Amino acid sequence: DSAIQVMKKVISLEPDLSDNYLNLGSMYYRKEDFDNAESQFHKAHDLDKQNIKPLINLGNIQLQLKDYLKAKKYYSMAYQIDPNHSKIIRNLASIEYYLNDYEHYFQLMSELIRREPQDFVIKSSLVKVLLVQKQYTRLSVLLDEWILSADKKDYVFYAKIILNNPEVQITNYQKLADVLLATESSDIQNAGLAFLVKAKFSPQIKSDEIINKFVATIDSEKSSERVNSFIKLVNDLRNNQKLDFKILQ
Repeated sequence: DSAIQVMKKVISLEPDLSDNYLNLGSMYYRKEDFDNAESQFHKAHDLDKQNIKPLINLGNIQLQLKDYLKAKKYYSMAYQIDPNHSKIIRNLASIEYYLNDYEHYFQLMSELIRREPQDFVIKSSLVKVLLVQKQYTRLSVLLDEWILSADKKDYVFYAKIILNNPEVQITNYQKLADVLLATESSDIQNAGLAFLVKAKFSPQIKSDEIINKFVATIDSEKSSERVNSFIKLVNDLRNNQKLDFKILQ
């Protein structure tokens, strides 16, 4: 409270400085006094229409109150001022998701990925929503694109998504399999995923041939249980069953 009183005194001395109201609003916000915080952020915005901070904070208040339409209004205003601000795009995408505007959500998330192509969190979030919405064609196109420029650590995630969703069809499966086999940290799991990918997209290859290639890649004498696990995965894949990748670990 004493800090708030000091800030009010500062405002009385400099009533035309937007940042003063922004600072006072932030103090109220931290105390969860959203009514007073909102009032101060509006004053800050009125004094500096090109400052995105008051608009972001006004949007944050509405997110706390779960008023997503109002939150969208303020974040959209901030986006018009600075369309390159990643936090604005990220929060606006989240709001569109809450409002069930999935098309706009996809557009914003795709824009984020173009700006931050190696951000795995953004990609995994988008993948999960596409799966929930059964947007398999769109997901297939994105995965095909990402496979060409992904970090090696991302390939395991991509492979599991592709293998556990029969509707997801890609063209760059050979690249995916090759990277999994060539990864420096390649292990039984990576090898298994690589050959499962080949099995999915090369149905003309017999299961026995795929299994033999897997056995030749690993030390089968020390990994007989893993071989049996891989055989189960191949059979489940051929039968369009969900795959339990944990048995390869």
